[in-house]
Amino acid sequence: MIHKEKIRANIPKVYALNFFMMFLVTIPIIVPYWKQFGLNLKDIYQLQAIFGLMMILLDVPAGYVSDMFGRKKCLIIVGIFNIFTYLILLNGKNFFHFALFEINAAFALALYSGCDIALLYDSIDALENDDETAIEKISHSKKFLGKRIFYSQVGESVASFLGGLLAVYSLRLPAMVNAVTAWMPLFIALTLHEPPRKTFASKKHLENFRIIYENLFKHSKLLTMMVIFNIIYGFSTFAAIWAYQSYWSEIKIPMAYFGTLWAIFNLSVAFFARSSHFIENKLGLMAVIVIVSVSPIIAYFGLGWTASYASVLFLFFFGLTRALNGVILQDGINSKVPATMRATTNSICSLGMRAIFFFFGPWFGHQLDVHGVHKSFVMMGFIFVFAFFLIALPLMRLHFQNRSQV
Repeated sequence: MIHKEKIRANIPKVYALNFFMMFLVTIPIIVPYWKQFGLNLKDIYQLQAIFGLMMILLDVPAGYVSDMFGRKKCLIIVGIFNIFTYLILLNGKNFFHFALFEINAAFALALYSGCDIALLYDSIDALENDDETAIEKISHSKKFLGKRIFYSQVGESVASFLGGLLAVYSLRLPAMVNAVTAWMPLFIALTLHEPPRKTFASKKHLENFRIIYENLFKHSKLLTMMVIFNIIYGFSTFAAIWAYQSYWSEIKIPMAYFGTLWAIFNLSVAFFARSSHFIENKLGLMAVIVIVSVSPIIAYFGLGWTASYASVLFLFFFGLTRALNGVILQDGINSKVPATMRATTNSICSLGMRAIFFFFGPWFGHQLDVHGVHKSFVMMGFIFVFAFFLIALPLMRLHFQNRSQV
């Protein structure tokens, strides 16, 4: 019973981990923070490309390490890297320093990416013999993932509001606060309990990766398309996030409101995430796919073709895509893959999104510098019209053909 209670305690601890990993006080003012050291938008997108490259190199190996050697060990290492990450940000002065910050952050996120979700699902699996938990797992499995995103977005929202207030006095204050709160993930990770689970039978790593590849890209066209869809529409919101602050500046919103705006939009993601399973239950998976794929089109065109304070309302469509994609599609993927490869699978999804950003992000940053946010957003709108026909429609067709399997 004690052992089971320790495993059960992992679930709120995963939520707490997400809260503090996303307690990013510097994020709502990171662009002006970097600009004060002489960086422009192209530099900032290059920093994100460096981060993306490191994620490309590290994400899948880190997920595989988690699958092979355990979630708790990896999360403790994440906590240590997280501390050094924000010490570097606090003391950075130039592009090279901030590149080191991005590289260190990539080490932490690569280990964290998918590991927390895998721990959550592993804990639920280990508790499935408990009647109440079994019922919750069967009837409301998406609630757990929705709550994970909810707490991460609440953490980011509270931090954003705080960051905006502190930035009024000094752009350095948010970085100082993050250097302190960065210790919390390590403290939480030390209290986790590793659930029992199956691991790869083979110690031949190439053989294990062959098994992973075949599970994701050979056995089920539906699963393969869900992975691709999750990657593409994860990128659709990630690319936009780094242009928010420039958009607000261009429509003359004072910097003092940046933190509040960032908090509002993150809370909207939290709300959509908590409501996602209700949305799917009411409308069905087909409707969710349509909403996720159409929302970025509405957001990009809406922001590109308007220029008023009311225009920021289009940002809520990015939040809707992010929440539904991160809960419904992510749950669909995690429910279909074996526990032995969950962390690696989640890392592959993250890797795909980061790889696209690595190649496409600097180009988008250059468009923002040269053409401004409005024309650049319109270009992105047309790109996701194309993605709707190339990615979303085939997934809807496969879902219709495999309705009994979903």
